[in-house]
Amino acid sequence: MAKEPREEHSEEGTASQLARKAEHNPQASLIGIPGELRNRIYRYALHENHDIQITATDDTEPGLLQTCRQVQGEACSIFRAETRFSLNVVDCRPEVPTNFHLHWMSMVKSIGWLYSGRSHWRNLKEWMRRFYEGHIAGEVDMNEMHSHRDLRAVQLASRIVRASRERPWADVDDMLETFKESVKVGDAHFWVDDH
Repeated sequence: MAKEPREEHSEEGTASQLARKAEHNPQASLIGIPGELRNRIYRYALHENHDIQITATDDTEPGLLQTCRQVQGEACSIFRAETRFSLNVVDCRPEVPTNFHLHWMSMVKSIGWLYSGRSHWRNLKEWMRRFYEGHIAGEVDMNEMHSHRDLRAVQLASRIVRASRERPWADVDDMLETFKESVKVGDAHFWVDDH
């Protein structure tokens, strides 16, 4: 009796057959489903129940945004607009990545501030100078009235800088010095100078 020829399947052969099937089945990919469903998937995959902390060393985006250009283009705006981020500020110095203005985090819509430490005038002025130059976020959400007096001072200083961006830095610096003096009048022990 002759044996019937047997189909042999190697793991390699099966994998290549599956790969070919997947290539020819656009419904099996995320890109192949309607945009409204993709957006719901992006929201589900990217949603966090807590603020995402921005740190000086953090430079990674979620893995989903690194899969392909189309997914990045579609999901990036959802991630940046619908996620709440927070920045640590220690002694009036925000802890942000180097070259923050070139960093993806500079494009987020909502940044909260976690403040600790003391009021340091030089640090605040450096922060405001970098804000003036567009190198760092500077504005604390003006819709949130902060009870922490240092954050309130940052709110007011950033208003001065934002309103004066078309002026030379030397003029803005003078205005900030006047602001400092007006704060001192209200509370002589407010600022800790570094000298």
